[in-house]
Amino acid sequence: MASRGSWLQHEQLIAFIHRNYGVDERGCWYFQNGPQRVYVELEKAPYIWRLEGSDRLRSHNGVETVSERVYVDENGNVYAATAIGCGIVHTQDMHRVAEWIEAGLWSPQEKTLLEIQQREGYVMSPQQLAG
Repeated sequence: MASRGSWLQHEQLIAFIHRNYGVDERGCWYFQNGPQRVYVELEKAPYIWRLEGSDRLRSHNGVETVSERVYVDENGNVYAATAIGCGIVHTQDMHRVAEWIEAGLWSPQEKTLLEIQQREGYVMSPQQLAG
């Protein structure tokens, strides 16, 4: 899918979006802009995880958490589900994924992306859900 927006480079705007990132009761992700919600079209999952330390995850918006479930999809992408939501593991952290699996910290379940989305309750396209 082609991008329909422009690249964000303004640090304060990015920080504002990160602070106000959330999910509604349907599993649609958005950022709150005053009284208005701006819904997000997801490519794979609501979060992008970076792996830290021996068991910590840090999201693209700076939230730290731990994994509860780990998946591998049909394309070999690795996802971690947490108390705050599901996310895809950044490709630069695949070496850590391998280390965590070898150490017994992670035991990934094989699922399709659709199965992961359904299991973790998030909507990839709020626009398609609405219409």
